[in-house]
Amino acid sequence: MRRTTTAAPALGGERSGAVRALPQGGERAARRQSSRRPSPRTGLPRAAASAVKEVASELGRTPAQVALAWTLHAPGVTAPVIGARTLAQLEDNLGALQVDLTPSHLARLNEVSAIDLGNPHALLASDHIRTVTTGDMKIETLG
Repeated sequence: MRRTTTAAPALGGERSGAVRALPQGGERAARRQSSRRPSPRTGLPRAAASAVKEVASELGRTPAQVALAWTLHAPGVTAPVIGARTLAQLEDNLGALQVDLTPSHLARLNEVSAIDLGNPHALLASDHIRTVTTGDMKIETLG
């Protein structure tokens, strides 16, 4: 399974480390403490954020640089969308061009961010449904 959203490589600040766990009291407390309303989060972004932080620590890079470098490795992505508001953030984001992610780093990041497509995809992709819909027909290619 692959990541499907590349327009927000930093997941609203979660992958870059700008957004941390919600303060005690949950979302309402977070709204009171921040002018930016937090969007609902699932376990997926937090797991991805943790993996990005681990890889960044291993490479001596910032989480934002790793998140952007990872996005650059996604098939079909020609330019990730960055959210720099300051010159320092822009310079940090541009450092992503020098990040060398190993195949094991990419595999770890892709695995933790994989999206379960659920139903009906899981049902339609099952062997039983494929057999029922094709009648177990095999098409041989000419040699």
